[in-house]
Amino acid sequence: MTHTENHPRSGVPSHVTVDITDFAYGGQGIGRVDNHVVFVDGAVAGDRDVTVDIDAERSSASLWRGGARTIGHRSSLRRNATISCPAAENGAGCCDFLEIAPDKSAEVKASITADQMRRIGHFDVEPTCETLPPYRGWRTRMRLAVDHEGRAGLRVKSGHRIVTNAVCSQAAPGLMDGLDTLRFTPGAEVILALDSNDIRHIVEVDAGAPSKQRSGTSTTRSRTSRRGRRGRSTILEGGNYCVERISDNAALTPSELSNNLVENSGGAQGSAQSTEGRTFILPPTAFWQAHRGAPTRYCELVRELLPEVHGGVAWDLYGGIGLFADILAEKTRGPVDSVEIDKNACTWGRRSLNTLADPSFSPSSIRFLTSRVDRAWSSLRRNNKGGVDLVVLDPPRKGAGTKVIGQIAAAHPQVVVHIACDPATGARDYAAWLDHGYEMSSMRVIDAFPGTHHMEIITVFTERS
Repeated sequence: MTHTENHPRSGVPSHVTVDITDFAYGGQGIGRVDNHVVFVDGAVAGDRDVTVDIDAERSSASLWRGGARTIGHRSSLRRNATISCPAAENGAGCCDFLEIAPDKSAEVKASITADQMRRIGHFDVEPTCETLPPYRGWRTRMRLAVDHEGRAGLRVKSGHRIVTNAVCSQAAPGLMDGLDTLRFTPGAEVILALDSNDIRHIVEVDAGAPSKQRSGTSTTRSRTSRRGRRGRSTILEGGNYCVERISDNAALTPSELSNNLVENSGGAQGSAQSTEGRTFILPPTAFWQAHRGAPTRYCELVRELLPEVHGGVAWDLYGGIGLFADILAEKTRGPVDSVEIDKNACTWGRRSLNTLADPSFSPSSIRFLTSRVDRAWSSLRRNNKGGVDLVVLDPPRKGAGTKVIGQIAAAHPQVVVHIACDPATGARDYAAWLDHGYEMSSMRVIDAFPGTHHMEIITVFTERS
């Protein structure tokens, strides 16, 4: 591994040749030159003799960043089939993991997660993993930027330029159709939503609302922004409400779907379109999982992972519109408190309870509280021991934090299902559970964002004897 001439005055080389040994969370490959770490866009762990053009402005004396120019020997993790994304090929920051073979994607993300747990959480774990099909055409929610000419599109990675007239391969069939013929207010944002009835909704949101991107791109909105203030919305297509269905008895499960993740790229499939189970009614601007199969799969897993504690009490923290609230009520046959800071989410959660098909519990046992989680403790209902039995928490990207985890642990829940969308903050949170006397029963990495470096991590903690 060698490097050539330095950038003028920077002391950083203009290019280097490295072998890529690891992945960074963010999708870059990691190589090393002497005592320097090199983060490489477009490189994959296992690539060898990679010529890297170093970006001096993004580099420091010990950490260099750049992009792969040539790859001498390709990694076995690289895809062989042709998977393209017109938006990404034009510079959009959407599909940053397309170089990975679809059947290797979940494995790679599990490896990245294990590495973050070891480095940040200081514990070892071997998570199980799965990729949600379809691998392409899975996204039913997108948030786009609008340029000065009124054209909607995706932003470039780590930049402000907007890529227009290019469709992302993540988009569900029909979601981005005809956008190139539409014009919006310059500087606004455009929300696209395709609901379970295959009705497309287009909403323009004015520039008065701050937007913090969950994934660092304009294709996915952060859980922080969903709980923040929004600007004024104008519905341009569709209606005021989306209908979203969760199936209790899926006609098809991920394991029964085609093993060819590349070819399994059609429209709505299996449980996402079932008329059985629970129906949610929510505005197109409200948060809903982007992958068409994610809500049903997450509900299946949470139902599988939680024990029955009849007569118990449960908390659904950072609960949104209550995706897991009815599952907690099924498990306890007792009170469930769902806490969410967004008052609109709580309103729609209450309304959606009325759509339950043949509930085996009383919907009145579920209570929605509008509050920050760390300020809700005095309002939460407790069992006869003054604590709680079951907890599901699904915090924003920044995580729950040690304070909140300490408060929950003080109530001695028997089982906690903790969902993290970032392995780094998840590692910090999970370490806090271990410090508070809990042990990890299982960890599952869900590749619910195929073609990107993002993932969801569902981990179960039980109180030590």
